[in-house]
Amino acid sequence: MLVIRTMWPVIMLPNSKKTADYKFNSSYILNGLTIAQLAAKDNYRLLRQSVDCQRWTFPPTKIEAAYNPSLNSICEILFSDPNRFFSFGFINLFCIEDTSIMAVSIDLLRYEKKQQISHTAIGSTMGHEITHGFDIIGRQYDENGNVVPWWINEKIDAYNKQIECFIQQYSNYTVPGVNRQVFLFLCI
Repeated sequence: MLVIRTMWPVIMLPNSKKTADYKFNSSYILNGLTIAQLAAKDNYRLLRQSVDCQRWTFPPTKIEAAYNPSLNSICEILFSDPNRFFSFGFINLFCIEDTSIMAVSIDLLRYEKKQQISHTAIGSTMGHEITHGFDIIGRQYDENGNVVPWWINEKIDAYNKQIECFIQQYSNYTVPGVNRQVFLFLCI
């Protein structure tokens, strides 16, 4: 089951128990060390636990979407600047199971732009992230996020042949200001 998470993780809610661990001050370096220590502490705590598929692994301060193959999930944080996303409002958590949408709840806050643009933005973002489940990295994980290659060798060979033409084409482009070859493997 592919899980799609949008909005804010619990850590961003006011009075969250999780935020009690954060003791920050005006020192940039000390705050950075505090964050690193808390992240390490959190990661060590997870070593002896079973995988929590509801856990947010995407930083709440980053406004974009990401696919996590080990959880088979998409996270999308939307709202520090809603205008950046055409003001389409909050999208509640929904899951896709067996290619059918289980539940979708959209609360459109404003209609400053046409609804079609908003729905297109949602669909294209989610569609883009879903395709990562079938790319070079995503194809190595099963539907539960376990490292189990599920493509047969013939399909992998055919896929690699098809992406080779993209690699050759885009390797010929020059990016102004970049004095080295662009690493295309992660772009496909």
